[in-house]
Amino acid sequence: MELYSRILHFEKKDGWQVYSDRAALIYEKMNIIPRRASIGIFRAMVKFTERNYKKALDILQLERSEVEAKNTFIDPMTRLDFDYTEAVLQFAVGNSKDALEVMESGIAFSREKQVFYRIDHLYRLATFHSMMVYDEEKTKYYTKKIELYGELADDKEATLFAKYTEIHYLNSYQKDYEKALNLLEHYQDKFELGKFHSPFVHLEKGKALFGLNRFESALIELNQVKIADYIHHPFDLSTFYVKDAYIALCYFALGNQVKSIEHAKIAYDNISAMPDSPYKDFINETYEKIRSRH
Repeated sequence: MELYSRILHFEKKDGWQVYSDRAALIYEKMNIIPRRASIGIFRAMVKFTERNYKKALDILQLERSEVEAKNTFIDPMTRLDFDYTEAVLQFAVGNSKDALEVMESGIAFSREKQVFYRIDHLYRLATFHSMMVYDEEKTKYYTKKIELYGELADDKEATLFAKYTEIHYLNSYQKDYEKALNLLEHYQDKFELGKFHSPFVHLEKGKALFGLNRFESALIELNQVKIADYIHHPFDLSTFYVKDAYIALCYFALGNQVKSIEHAKIAYDNISAMPDSPYKDFINETYEKIRSRH
């Protein structure tokens, strides 16, 4: 019934909630807590994929409180699933303080219990937040943690994520475009074999080329960036929405005022619903700069 409910939702058919409720009730009666928690998280993520972040967080907190109220013992992996998902959703609604508390609690719990399930995802969240608050020391600390985890677990995706983070940080925060481009080209083949294929590679390469005043080449890369259907979190969306701001700046530098203001407006409209971040600041500043000179 749980699987059937998920399939119905995936196929965008009505009635999935009925089967989800039935499965949840059976899991509760049989005291199968991990599966009951999984249903609660799925219900929250349905709203998340609709980009209704506040509703997703409300559902998750309600589901978590119900599971915890009915069960004195929650297994470590279920606890970490709840912590990770809540941290993701707290960040999505802009509650950075609450998100940090949940995230750091999850990391501490993982270390205490020596259960490293979800630890790489928690470190990824921590890394991204550290970048956004311009904490260079913590950014390097958590990036190194991901790299070490990748070596320990032989997890190539984690190792590549650490390299991608370094490139993103060089491009977006340190503005060391030449170093970013060299690093990207060194790892490009490995990125394209992993999950960090074309959208990420094209975006970072385009940003680096823009920073090196190679505007035509930058446009070739940036115009190939497509946001995947599975990307829903404001952090991820914001990093991709800057694409049009960079395109606008390239056209501005090349003297094409019409396309410049067009793409600046696209970026501005896309980012408007997202929480405050350095990416939102960059897009808004780009829009005002180009609009004032149009």
